[in-house]
Amino acid sequence: MTTVLDHTAPIDVLPETPMAEAPVNAIPGNSPTSPTHVDSVDTVRGNHEAGFNEDGLRELTGHDYLVSSVWGIAGALATSAVSILFLPVHLLALTFILGAGLGVLGYLDHCTQLIRNKHNLVFGIAAALILLATQAVTGGAVLLPAVIAGAVTFVFMLALTVFTGFAGGGDIKLSPIPAALLAAVSPIAALLWLLTTFVLCLAGMITARLAGSKRKHVAMAPFMAVAAVLAILAYGMLSNTLGI
Repeated sequence: MTTVLDHTAPIDVLPETPMAEAPVNAIPGNSPTSPTHVDSVDTVRGNHEAGFNEDGLRELTGHDYLVSSVWGIAGALATSAVSILFLPVHLLALTFILGAGLGVLGYLDHCTQLIRNKHNLVFGIAAALILLATQAVTGGAVLLPAVIAGAVTFVFMLALTVFTGFAGGGDIKLSPIPAALLAAVSPIAALLWLLTTFVLCLAGMITARLAGSKRKHVAMAPFMAVAAVLAILAYGMLSNTLGI
């Protein structure tokens, strides 16, 4: 205002008020260089990188949950069918929960590239209850190998991700659950599952790159679901052949 008045005829004007020339950039977040704006962007980016943000590629819809239920049923039937062929009948409930949980989470991870904490929590509670029930019914060694396998898998996945960035936070939190369920069958089955998961993930990443995808990662939960079926199948064949 002062600059304009210097080049014009004198005009009677009211005295300036303190708010007359409030700069637009003083409005919080209105300037691209505003400290508040920069801090908020950095915070959001940091939350994404640290695994605290659970937005994923998009919000999940009712249709997503409906389709994931179908995949959960398919996963449960697949693991149960293989279990009936090769494993004792008292392990059927374990493999049913294993296939159902990975089927649901595999589809949701495929949709949004994210495994949400609440979904891992529900799956983990279901796995813990079925492990406790199996331990109570059979009286065999179920809980100890499950706990050990779950802990070892979590530490391994966490260390691998810290040094290589191979997996996401949701994958790290999910991995101990199927490892524990399969370790209740046999520690060998859990090891086969982990190895098969990595082989499938690497194959998926290479295929995606060859197809021109720019994504750094692929959804891991679908590969975990397929690996669970293959691991039970492989362990069943080995146990029948080698008597392990």
